[in-house]
Amino acid sequence: MNFTKSLFLFSLLFCIASLSAQNKGIHINAGIAVGQNANVQMTPEGTAHPGIFIGLSSRLRPTNKFSIFGSGKYVDLEFIAKEGDFATRTETMKWAKFRLGGLYKVVEFNKSTNIRVSAAGAIDLLLDWPDDLPAAPFNRFNTFTTGVVLGLGADIRGITIDFEYEIGILDQITDVPDSAFSYWDLGIGVVF
Repeated sequence: MNFTKSLFLFSLLFCIASLSAQNKGIHINAGIAVGQNANVQMTPEGTAHPGIFIGLSSRLRPTNKFSIFGSGKYVDLEFIAKEGDFATRTETMKWAKFRLGGLYKVVEFNKSTNIRVSAAGAIDLLLDWPDDLPAAPFNRFNTFTTGVVLGLGADIRGITIDFEYEIGILDQITDVPDSAFSYWDLGIGVVF
């Protein structure tokens, strides 16, 4: 097992253990994800890198309206940019994404139903990508990047719905300026 995968596994286990100790439950969610690189060779105009994700998160509630949260996601995106089609992925890049931030309940209907906004810092680890594709515009990537995540979500009893947009900060492609990835994802989950 290489260093990046070992780091991912250790980080995921650490996040699960520390967040579950907060007694507010674990949120498990899954959904669709889309990535776009600022470099037009990696992501030509009108295309994107569609995929899927699964994630875990937990909240610490210092007040009724505001919460601190942490999360980890495993994201599987198509490597070669294309139009739509979330179902078919042939050559993929796999990510581990960790986030720490806060959320605020904008509208609270009752204790278990609300609409909320969130903001977080993100650390993204690129776990795997096809580095031998002749059709690929690039094959050398930085395995570590960061970003800022903005989100809108709802809690409806034990169900969560979340839309998040991550603005990439660091360049993803080695020695290629202005090559940060940005992402959005839409997921649904449950609280345990």
